[in-house]
Amino acid sequence: MQVFESIHCGQTVDSYVREGTRITETTHAAGSHLSMHAHTHPHLAILKEGAYFERTANDAFLRLPGDEVYYPALFVHENIFGRVPARCVNIEEPPAKEQRTKTPLFEAIESCIDNGLVTLSTIAKQVGKHPVYVARVFRATTGLSIGDHLRNERLRRASQLLICSDETLGGIALDSGYYDQSHLTHEFARYAGFSPGELRRLADR
Repeated sequence: MQVFESIHCGQTVDSYVREGTRITETTHAAGSHLSMHAHTHPHLAILKEGAYFERTANDAFLRLPGDEVYYPALFVHENIFGRVPARCVNIEEPPAKEQRTKTPLFEAIESCIDNGLVTLSTIAKQVGKHPVYVARVFRATTGLSIGDHLRNERLRRASQLLICSDETLGGIALDSGYYDQSHLTHEFARYAGFSPGELRRLADR
């Protein structure tokens, strides 16, 4: 197992120190593979673009844009990147994470989504605000558009079913909000860089 002195792997795009904290932006080529490894320094990794499969001693995950993952020092993990390049921001020894403030309006938007309202226009009508303003509030709080958030939630649910169950791909597609297996496969290939079958085989290794 390899142990890295730095807080990141991949190709460094930018690196700077802000208020005593080292921040490094990195990219990872499509198809790259970081076998089981650890870092000597604790850090927070924020995935900005792309996706990757991660395995730890006890779990497996599909990491998606917007995910923030804290890695303690010497935490062992493996990262496998599909056919989509990835971009990460890595923050060394981050201070206590500041939670973005959830305003009453954001909580109302979140409640709409939780209750199955999935278009910007219907959410805006429900909360009594202009769609542009609703979209701006949601992005300011989560860093994602409502559409990106909904897509990530579908991918996240489907990936966990692929990793943790023996359900058929068709059943997983319907359970996760896709029209059919073809829709599931298309979204995985486009946004995660893996086919559903590839992700399941990675988890079964």
